Amino acid sequence: PDQKYRAKTTESNRHKSVMKRKASTDLTTDSTTKNPRNEQPSDTAMEESTNEKVSWGEWMGSWKAGTSSADQEAERIDRQKAAFGQDTVARLKDLNVLIIGCRGVGVETAKNLILSNVGGVVVYDSNPCRAVDRGANFYVTDEHVASGVGRAEASLPELRSLNPYCRVDLCSADGITDEYLQTHDVLGSGLPFSAVVVTDLAMLTKADLFRINETCRTSNIAFILAVNHGVTASIFSDFGPHHEIFDLTGEPTQTLAVSNIEVMPSKSSLLRVSGVEDGKPVVIITVAQSEHGLDDGDVVSFDDMKGDLAVLNGRTCRVKRVAMDSPTDAKVDSKGVVFKELLKLNTPQFVATFQKQYDSYKKQFDEEKKDGDKFRVRTITIFNRLALVFDDDEHDLLGKTGLSAPNFAAYESGGLLNQVKPPVSKSYKSLSETLESTPVPQMLRGEDWEAGVGINVH
Repeated sequence: PDQKYRAKTTESNRHKSVMKRKASTDLTTDSTTKNPRNEQPSDTAMEESTNEKVSWGEWMGSWKAGTSSADQEAERIDRQKAAFGQDTVARLKDLNVLIIGCRGVGVETAKNLILSNVGGVVVYDSNPCRAVDRGANFYVTDEHVASGVGRAEASLPELRSLNPYCRVDLCSADGITDEYLQTHDVLGSGLPFSAVVVTDLAMLTKADLFRINETCRTSNIAFILAVNHGVTASIFSDFGPHHEIFDLTGEPTQTLAVSNIEVMPSKSSLLRVSGVEDGKPVVIITVAQSEHGLDDGDVVSFDDMKGDLAVLNGRTCRVKRVAMDSPTDAKVDSKGVVFKELLKLNTPQFVATFQKQYDSYKKQFDEEKKDGDKFRVRTITIFNRLALVFDDDEHDLLGKTGLSAPNFAAYESGGLLNQVKPPVSKSYKSLSETLESTPVPQMLRGEDWEAGVGINVH
């Protein structure tokens, strides 16, 4: 029986193999008939096949294509959504960017913006291609150099091929006028320019550079200057006199579990809380996490508070970091096991322990000190504790809830702190003002900046 089964199986597999070869022959014959030279389809044909319902540069989107059509653009940028977030991707789509200069920095900026799927990119550079440009612009060829075509025009076809859902074109005008910068319908998008990036100072006079910057400031257009000169490079950004930042760090917000809330009627001199004087009452929150990751002035909202503190739910409040002064000679290891065990104490006991340590080392120092000696103290941040701020007009916790500092002693258990990122307003100086009022240019290396090395870079 086994031999008969193997014979039938072999015959079946042989039959399948013959049918597969026959089907392959039929397909080859059919394709050869349609394409006698067996040529690969052209890029144009592939693009027309892939985007037969989408014209070049048109943002498809489900709302545009209809419910029966696939959102090809959404599928294309699916990974980008995971990295940037859906809100950021949507904001990028509203950006139209003008890039002045198509040498190394310019063409690289254009390429990255197009691949980021912004709404539109306009490149401006009418200077003819030279042999030296081939070392900076990877889209310039020998044919471009021989024909003397403009750098922007030479780069355009390759830039367009990067992303069919981003509008890409060139500005063929003799110069960048204020009227052109202030247009409200860039590349038929119905939106104005959002940013201007200058990458080649040789294309503009100093007066034109200042004029473009001032026009951008009055038209709510971001102005970025990014140029290199051999081994040195400079970058300048101007987002206008009134610029609002909705997410200052770009990091995800945190949710912290509250493990204890304590009221200290009189703040110890060793306990450091910015803005709170010694002897004043202070409310300390201990979180379950070993590090809260918040800075002075960060905003949190309360959630899942119980009992008398339930009125805090949904309310926002600023918090401050908590730190302790410790003698330098004590050599406290804030990452060590002993310190971590101390963190398990309640705040009054924790402060009392540090006070005993401080008094002991101070007494020893006073007994042995010599003329000129100074009792050295270091400040250790306690990363699992936060102090509430009450004297804040924007987040008036006491006025909105009717609670006072002693009321927080009613805390029993539970509760959450949700980090809130309020908008931050900043004012930027113009390029002309910055060049006149900045005595030492900022350097990427902090040590060089502090040493004033920037004045030696020409």
